[in-house]
Amino acid sequence: IVAGAGPLRPIVPLKRNDLRACALVFRQWRGPAQTALYRSLYLAERVECDALWRTFCESPHLVKIPRTLVILIGIGEVDDTLWNLGSSLQHQVLPWLLKQCKFFERLSVYFEWSSHSIELVRAITGHAHLREVVFENGPFKSNSWVADVLPQLPSSVRVLGVEDSLAKIESILTLPPSVKHFAFRCDEVYSATDTLARLCGLLEADSRRLHFRRFSLYLDKPHKADEPTVLDLIGRAQAGLAKRGVAFQCYTGGWSKS
Repeated sequence: IVAGAGPLRPIVPLKRNDLRACALVFRQWRGPAQTALYRSLYLAERVECDALWRTFCESPHLVKIPRTLVILIGIGEVDDTLWNLGSSLQHQVLPWLLKQCKFFERLSVYFEWSSHSIELVRAITGHAHLREVVFENGPFKSNSWVADVLPQLPSSVRVLGVEDSLAKIESILTLPPSVKHFAFRCDEVYSATDTLARLCGLLEADSRRLHFRRFSLYLDKPHKADEPTVLDLIGRAQAGLAKRGVAFQCYTGGWSKS
């Protein structure tokens, strides 16, 4: 970090411990160092959540800094400890963070649905600066998530990403007009052929207007024998969406967790 006539700015990437030291050593460094430390929050362990909670309680002026919040909890894959942490995050930490930090622009949540998920959604409501929201690992696996969640999204949200069951691909018909880019990843139990066939059938059977202008579909890599069928279905989906003014792109794998 360099000091001069203008604002302080980092000239080389610094490690988090170095940034903490900068914030403590010299008053003029404190603001830039704290901005670099807390502008993007990545939480994956309980100790990180507890530390952040204490920091914001002791230094409430810091809640104005965060712009990105990424929660990485791989529940359903490891053990009950992570499952409980996921529930704790949704019930306590996330709603608290979202109520305190009102300037988030990006929110990415990677854990499964629990009874507390609706509390997270309610906490998102009213975030006027939120532009991008991604829910992976199906945090809203319930029959009513489309009805419960979509109306709660702030009108500022332009990009929405969801991983869910194949049936939920029908949510493209009910997305709020504010969403301009919709990204969807189907559960891994469904093949690329199943997902694309469902999408093509939906587009051919329902002529409702689509408000969004870009659709990104994430698929598992198809088997070699299925590639011709998949390519044909991609062409059908692309043509059907183009007629409604929607650009369509297919990818293999999941979206970037950054």
